[in-house]
Amino acid sequence: TVKIRKAEADTSLKEVYVSKGLQETKAVLQSDGTYIVKVPNTYTDIDVTAITGYTLSKVDVNETGNYTVHQSTENVVLPDEVTEVKIKVKSKDESQESEYILKIQKQSSDATLDKVEVDGQEAVLGSDGRYHYYLEDALTNVEVKAITTDENAKVRIDSSIYVNHELSKVVDITSKQVIVPIKVKAEDGSIRDYELVIEGLPDDATIAKVEVNNVEATYVEGKNRYEVRLDGTNFNVEVTLTDLLASMVLGTNERAIGQDSITITKDGSETIVKVKVTSQNGLETEEYTIAILEKSSNANLDTVVVNGKIVTPRMDGTYYIGIKHSDEEIGIIATAEDSYAKAQIDGEANNSNRAVKVEQIVEGTDIYTYTIKVTAEDGTEEEYTLIVERLEG
Repeated sequence: TVKIRKAEADTSLKEVYVSKGLQETKAVLQSDGTYIVKVPNTYTDIDVTAITGYTLSKVDVNETGNYTVHQSTENVVLPDEVTEVKIKVKSKDESQESEYILKIQKQSSDATLDKVEVDGQEAVLGSDGRYHYYLEDALTNVEVKAITTDENAKVRIDSSIYVNHELSKVVDITSKQVIVPIKVKAEDGSIRDYELVIEGLPDDATIAKVEVNNVEATYVEGKNRYEVRLDGTNFNVEVTLTDLLASMVLGTNERAIGQDSITITKDGSETIVKVKVTSQNGLETEEYTIAILEKSSNANLDTVVVNGKIVTPRMDGTYYIGIKHSDEEIGIIATAEDSYAKAQIDGEANNSNRAVKVEQIVEGTDIYTYTIKVTAEDGTEEEYTLIVERLEG
């Protein structure tokens, strides 16, 4: 269909735009004949310009009643988020008049997130202002989706480019806690920062307890090594992990969760079994050595100290020392060679390889005799004699 009309009756609009200083923005004509333009939400007023399709038509902007030929500009106050401006065009011969609406919308400053998802599951917004998500499986990567509340806002995840309203990105899980930065840029250009905290499965790969034949082994600090001294030829080794959902490979066993045991046969003075522990998240592994040592038969006496002086044994093996007649007490420290042995002085109870005894001098008694006994780890015993004599001068 071709419509032919006389120019004198033309009431069309060629263009509508708004301006603030040197900044001009052209309004967009919608299908219903309404013009729409968006401006920064900080604007309180703006100039509106309307240009007619026919150069001799007349136009009035914002119902001032003043029609000007071909083009008119009026300053319009913007009190609301959306301000409607009426534009009227009269034909040259004033026989026709058309009315148009310009909607001036302030750009949104909404930079909020509607929700964040991880592999399709919604993350929880915590009281700390960060989104939190807890993994239920050991994964190497997840898909993070961020959706803005305002459909005109843009969003970016980590270092990606800004995308309108909704964005998905694959994020690698490289540690127990992965922090994913998310930015939302509002329609007016303002930006708000968010963080998604992805909490992975525990990374604990430590051992809580090692028992061999129901005897708890001792951890050797800094060496990932457990030691226990036992007699016998067969040993039942039981390992309990700190995280009962972590896994381990104990000796030649198959992988087990939380706890496992194995029976091994003595292999010389030091029997070794290895254990490899893997954390729940699969990112941390630790290897440990469990050493089963023969009990020592060393019942040797290392040093004897009396009143601060080291005593050396005589040819017959007896320890002898003379002290000042003026001394008021005798202080004895006897130490066994083996740290696992037990030393005793005159049968006094003691559970370490170092025994201490202090005795007051009794006037009239010049010679004091003591029995020092060392009991080795395997029960071997040796007795030593210490003689202390008070000397004149």
